[in-house]
Parts: sequence; structure tokens; C-alpha cells
Amino acid sequence: EYYHPDVIQQWRDQGCYNTIARKLGYRYHLKSVLIRARRFTKIGTGDEAVRLKVRMVIKNNGWAVPFNPRPAYLVVVHQETNAAVTIALTDDIRPVFPAAGRTKAFRSVSTLVDSQVVGERGLYELYLHLPDPAPGLATQPSASIRLANKEVWQQDNGHNLLGEITI
Repeated sequence: EYYHPDVIQQWRDQGCYNTIARKLGYRYHLKSVLIRARRFTKIGTGDEAVRLKVRMVIKNNGWAVPFNPRPAYLVVVHQETNAAVTIALTDDIRPVFPAAGRTKAFRSVSTLVDSQVVGERGLYELYLHLPDPAPGLATQPSASIRLANKEVWQQDNGHNLLGEITI
């Protein structure tokens, strides 16, 4: 609790402490996610590649937005080998304003991933990673944005689980 104890007590006395504790700051909630992958052979080279499409809809149930820009990454991890690829997204989470009913769709518009990067066929988990932009904090999981959804936060690396797909 970062506020003066008298202020906190006043919120409790007025019956609004739980609402304030729940809504103060930003509180991003993953409303939906659509993941599609398709393997194909590149014309001319014969190399195999994967076209990966991910669409996320995120809502802010809090009363604020992050002040600084946040990088956004899609992390794709093979379940058996733990081989991972990180794909930078161009979306900025800050425009997800805390207004009633407002959401923002984040899209990785048709990301092409070469088969050398994705690796072997199999089951993959996809994560959204929103690290702090400061170099000293970027690798600290506790400084990453944690989505409000249950059972998506990965405390050891600061990633948010979006789902899984067979590629």
C-alpha cells in the first residue's frame, strides 16, 4: 500500500477500498485470442515455412494506462524441445484506454516464420511478453505487464500464455 494510512482507512470506511484496489492503475484483460498456423513450401527455394496469424483482443479494466511505451513480443515455444522464437510486434499497448466497453485488437499481421526458426513439427505454446523498456528491467519478470486473466501469468519469465497450436 503506497498511500498514507489515513487515506487507506478513509477508503475502507467509505466502502470503496476494494474497488480502488482493483481498478487503480492499468488492468489488462485478454478478452479473446485467435491463433492460426499454416505450413507451406516457398516457391523457388523449396524451403518450408510457416505463416502464423495471431489476433488478440485486450481490454483495460483499470483507471490508467502505462506512461512509457512498452515493447510487445509474441513468444513461440515448442512443448517438447523448449526451442523458442521471439517475434517483435508493432502494436503499442498504451492506447488500450480504461473506458467502459473500449477494447483494442492487437494483430501480428500474417507473420511469416521460416521453418529453421520454428523447428520441427509439434505442439507449440504462444505467449505475449510485455517487458519494461528500460534495459536494466527488461529481463526482470516482475517488471513485465501481467494480464489480469487467471492461469496465464508465467512468473519465472514474465510471459502471458495465449494458447497452444500444432504446427
